Amino acid sequence: MAKIAPAPCLTRVSEVDGNRHEGQKTGGRRKGTPDRVTAEIKAALQLHGDELVDGLLALTKSDDERVRLAAIQTCFDRGWGRPAQSVDLGVEVQITSIERTIVDPRVIEHEGG
Repeated sequence: MAKIAPAPCLTRVSEVDGNRHEGQKTGGRRKGTPDRVTAEIKAALQLHGDELVDGLLALTKSDDERVRLAAIQTCFDRGWGRPAQSVDLGVEVQITSIERTIVDPRVIEHEGG
């Protein structure tokens, strides 16, 4: 398995202009590119899927109720998906109307100059 490199520091020196850019990441994987290490771990664990499920199911019978609850919750999360989470922002919103507007792009271009 590949070694995991330490997290890079947030101050980087640009290869283009030689200046330091605080907090800006340069280089690395492009967006959407899978992480090779994560993919390797996932593939290795999937080879032992039956064993892992058996172990998880055995934990649902544990004498420690915290372990039992965590195992049962994990089974539900994996088997049926996690429940949707709602967020209470403390603000009451009431929708009074929904309006659909179709705009002719030629009119916008003409008005803009």
